[in-house]
Amino acid sequence: MDGYTAQSKWIVFNDSMENDLYTEKGHLSCTATESKTDRFTVSVKVSGEVGNFLFAKADVEVGGEIQHEVTTGYVTTGDMTVPARTIMYCDRGTVRDKFAAHYTDTNCSSSGCAAPVRHNFTITSPVTKRWWFHSERI
Repeated sequence: MDGYTAQSKWIVFNDSMENDLYTEKGHLSCTATESKTDRFTVSVKVSGEVGNFLFAKADVEVGGEIQHEVTTGYVTTGDMTVPARTIMYCDRGTVRDKFAAHYTDTNCSSSGCAAPVRHNFTITSPVTKRWWFHSERI
């Protein structure tokens, strides 16, 4: 069968809101913030020997260091209305999806065609981050 076949899911954050009122709606907002800081340091040192005809020779060393920092990141938010007598959940994690597909190959010659040959294969996605929202009536 072609189509979606499996999912590897790892939930790392979850939250929920229970609205036990009979007529009022609630609101649930789930936010995830991710950032990464990279630090770069470059050190330079130059050494040598200097001197002239009046003074003796001397060893000289000059050095320095440069530091640079870069921070990147993002914020992702999921907002939802929570109906009366409902629990809404928001889960955040990583997922790897797997899909099944096929193609059919038919070889033909001057004497006719061979029976079609079906080739099945799967495609696995890279690991991505995802929200899952689901609800439960109370």
